[in-house]
Amino acid sequence: MAADSGAGALIAPQDGLSYVRGSTEVPLSEATIGQFLLDTVARFPERPAVVFREQGIRWTWRAFAHEVDVLAAALIGLGIERGDRVGIWAPNRAEWLLTQFATARIGAVLVVDGGVKPRLNGGAMLSNFLKYAGALGPL
Repeated sequence: MAADSGAGALIAPQDGLSYVRGSTEVPLSEATIGQFLLDTVARFPERPAVVFREQGIRWTWRAFAHEVDVLAAALIGLGIERGDRVGIWAPNRAEWLLTQFATARIGAVLVVDGGVKPRLNGGAMLSNFLKYAGALGPL
């Protein structure tokens, strides 16, 4: 059953799958997240991009992209390569956002815990998450 008969309406799952019905005239972009970031910086370099009031952080798109590139270079320096999995277990902080974009910039896969906390304590919990993520290890 469709939620709406217009373009982009969600369609009821069929055979366990769901899909969105919409325009087929506009092709999906093949740009990467990293390219979208660079395009946004080119269009809006001095506009606010990231605000984490609790951390006292306020970055423009240009400043955010710079921080992303610094972290991406650091990850490469640690041996992280395209296709590697990088697990992150962190609350909603600027570092989480930087890691999301930095891994995308280098083609690594960011693996998050998804809010599911195994019933383990301390190091065992982290070890279990890293094993599940297929991550290289704690950084």
